[in-house]
Amino acid sequence: MGLTKADAVVLALVLQNHNTVIRDVLCLGAPTTHFSYEWIEKQLFPWLKENYPSNSINLTLPFRSNSYNRTSIPFRDFFSIWGLENVQVMDIDDYEGANHLFDLNKHECPPLLHSNFDLIVDGGSLEHCFNLSNALKSIGTMLRDNGVVFHSNPANLMLDHGFFQISPTLYSDYYQSAGFNLLYGGLSHTKSKLLLDVKIEKYTSDIYRSKSGSRRSSNLPRMFVLFAAEKTTESIQPESVVQNYYTKMHSGKSRQTQTIQYKINAGDISIRRKINPLLRSITNLLWNQ
Repeated sequence: MGLTKADAVVLALVLQNHNTVIRDVLCLGAPTTHFSYEWIEKQLFPWLKENYPSNSINLTLPFRSNSYNRTSIPFRDFFSIWGLENVQVMDIDDYEGANHLFDLNKHECPPLLHSNFDLIVDGGSLEHCFNLSNALKSIGTMLRDNGVVFHSNPANLMLDHGFFQISPTLYSDYYQSAGFNLLYGGLSHTKSKLLLDVKIEKYTSDIYRSKSGSRRSSNLPRMFVLFAAEKTTESIQPESVVQNYYTKMHSGKSRQTQTIQYKINAGDISIRRKINPLLRSITNLLWNQ
């Protein structure tokens, strides 16, 4: 499990655009990070300032002179950029020093954790949970009203990484049924890994039926589903969720896929890595073959 550069971008968008104060953060497992202080300072910050210039948050790095060039930063340092200092960890055991021990497969969430957190980060845990329904319900129980859940899970080409590869329709349909506000939905992929540090396609529709059969079966790269949703005072824990495609079909409504509306309208995201001219020419040559 871990936080990728794509996760950092979407979490940054959520934290920059969320109207409610976030104080208490819970990570499902202790996430490793796959980005450096240098990447945050030289690529993420400039991208945020260029695309969201009206935001008043002063982006600064916590000073870590001895680890600036490390490829992975402590996950708590990432959250501290946005002033989040109370970052706790939940896990099934204390192997990585978790603050809370709980198996998300279990039916009942411990009462002491009810409505305890403003942000819950799933950086690759739910695909390892056998009982997804119980895990999703516990996440909703642990969130405060107006709290946000963020998911990043394998969606394609990661067989046996966990029990499941997650389709974005799971989070889209579940959180709509539960009365959450959908903040963001996207799919990050690694198809152009050499050229692009971050590439995220916004999730807008039923991929299975909207993409051609050939692309669906053979050309989709390794992908991760990225999703953020906000709990409201009207949110519930649905006992059953029917996939939106079949709900429309059985009600006699149009089968055409509808674009899903999100509060954070970021569109497709691409943050290019700086490479030297020789490498760029070689890359372009290979890319155009």
